[in-house]
Amino acid sequence: MTDNGGPALSATNSFLVTVNAVGSAVSFSTTLPATAVTGTSAQLALATTSAAPAGNYLLTIRGNTATLPEKTVQIGLSVAEAPGVSVVLTPTTLSITQSQSRQVAVAIARSGGFTGDVTLALDNAPGGITGTFTPSPASGTASTLTLNVATFTSVGSYALGVRGTGAGGVTFTAPLTVSVLAGSYTLAANPASLSVAQGQSGNSTITLVRDPNFDGPVTLSIAGVPAGVIATIATSP
Repeated sequence: MTDNGGPALSATNSFLVTVNAVGSAVSFSTTLPATAVTGTSAQLALATTSAAPAGNYLLTIRGNTATLPEKTVQIGLSVAEAPGVSVVLTPTTLSITQSQSRQVAVAIARSGGFTGDVTLALDNAPGGITGTFTPSPASGTASTLTLNVATFTSVGSYALGVRGTGAGGVTFTAPLTVSVLAGSYTLAANPASLSVAQGQSGNSTITLVRDPNFDGPVTLSIAGVPAGVIATIATSP
């Protein structure tokens, strides 16, 4: 602050700073600690926190002494929105059966002048759950997360996170809840018993009855085949 014609300020004086937001209803004031000034200037330091609303402000510095009229000087302050990125998931909660996969749409928004690529990552995934983002890094506003659940993944609910990170350390994490379901099915044979003459052949249809949560591949094998009998299993078209 430059001396505006008054005497050097003593330690018994103080500065009153009034801040008004231009074009808004925001208004507040604060009194700075009294500072002894023996020269012709004082330094005003301003720092913003993440809670400071973006906008244009007009600061009024008031100098008061015991004998002279009040002196003022105004300083313009512009608080700019910090660079940032946000991620929105659709859906945010989903169920996946063991050995299956599902996709999640990832919407990306940038703010505060940030225009760079966003690298996406899956956080807090347990063993057996993996995620692939297409694309990543993302230069646009969308990506697709493909979640894969291995057959050995424990059944249960998992709190994951999708983290987007841009240049300069801007980051945002969106929560994602994944419930792992047990896959199940039953086998049926029709007919359940075959009578085949030597030198002849017979067939039985093996049917897989799947529950609603399971549509994964099932490997079929056969045991207990006696000598001289050739058994094969072919997939139905």
